[in-house]
This record gives sequence, C-alpha cells and structure tokens, in this order.
Amino acid sequence: MAIGLPTWLGCDSLGPPKKPSQSIVFSAESDPGTALAGVQVLHRGKPVAKTGADGMASLQITGQEGETFDFDVRCPSGFRSPVAALSVVLRRTAEQAAAARFPIRCTPKERTLVVAVRAEGGANLPVLYLGREVARTDGSGAAHVAFRVASADAVALTLDTTQQPKLRPQHPAMTFHGADRDQLTSFEQRFDVEVTKARTFVAPAPQPTGPVRLDRHLR
Repeated sequence: MAIGLPTWLGCDSLGPPKKPSQSIVFSAESDPGTALAGVQVLHRGKPVAKTGADGMASLQITGQEGETFDFDVRCPSGFRSPVAALSVVLRRTAEQAAAARFPIRCTPKERTLVVAVRAEGGANLPVLYLGREVARTDGSGAAHVAFRVASADAVALTLDTTQQPKLRPQHPAMTFHGADRDQLTSFEQRFDVEVTKARTFVAPAPQPTGPVRLDRHLR
C-alpha cells in the first residue's frame, strides 16, 4: 500500500520534480523468533498495513524529502500494543535502497506457568488452587498443573493432607508469580510419617492375701 501526496505524471522537465518514495517493511513478533499475524499499522488514525502469517507487512510512502511519517501499532487481542509510535524519515537516497525494516514487538498479556509437583512420600495427594483440586499426585508423589497468568498474578498451591493425617508437614503450600515469559517451575516437598509411641503397661504391685499381722502393742 502506498501513502503520501500524489505524484506528478509525465516528463520531469514539464512539471514539478517527482516526489521521493520509499519502501518500508514492518516485522511483528510476540517473542523473539515468533512471527505474529494480524498486527495493524495506522497512519493518522487510519489502517495502512496489516501483518500476515509471516508477521510481515510492506508499505510504500511518498512525500517531501526529510518528511517524517509516524505510525501507530495496534496489536491483536491478547497482546500489548507499543505505546510509542514508529517514526520514519523519508530520504531520496532510500528509493534505490532495499526496503527498510522496522521491528514491532507485541508482548502477550498472559503467559503459561507450569508447576511440576514432586512430593517425596506424598502419594495420592490433592493439589489445591483456591480451595479446588486441580491435580493429584501419583504413586510416586508426582503431578503437574498449568495456568495462564499475567506477570502481576500470583498462584498459591497447597498439598492437601486431610486424608493422610500422619504426614508431616500438614498442608504445605507454595506461591508462584507470573513473569514476562513462559515458565516451568517446581513444587518440591518431602513428607515424613509421624510415629506414635506405644504405651508401656506397668502392672500394679500384688497385694498381700491371708491373715493380717496386728501390731504387738495392741491388746
């Protein structure tokens, strides 16, 4: 797509000189190496380009030498749009050069958080989030759970030992925080089993039986 002022047709000697034009390419990514489609590029509030599946969008601008074109970026739903506009200065020398490339970064509003649970000695324990079971450890004490979280979110997980009251500690918990990237982290907990000491029974001393001797001073 081309934007700018209309160019004059015909021989340059019969009219005003042709205005310079320049080819530019926008390259949009959500993460380094991950192309993002559907990113809109706007000039003076009007869409002038949109990235395809390869994250690329091309544009031809025409205007005065040294003229600055400001482009706003509108990222797809679920991504944060850049605050600052992209500024392109038109140069006559750019007509014969390769298209200038301008990178665009649309960061995801949410990221994936995967928590791998390793509960030594804690088989068949519910993993609770906000009081609701979201996973359960297997016979070896392993489980995993995944969330979509914003960078400011916190996720608190609890290993529920209600059905195994002899395990120590009881109901251990851990909190995980979102970040500006996908995360794989772990919740590691070792359990011990409370040993109940057996009571020792002490038999009472046998009581004497038969005649009882009276004190000799008694008459």
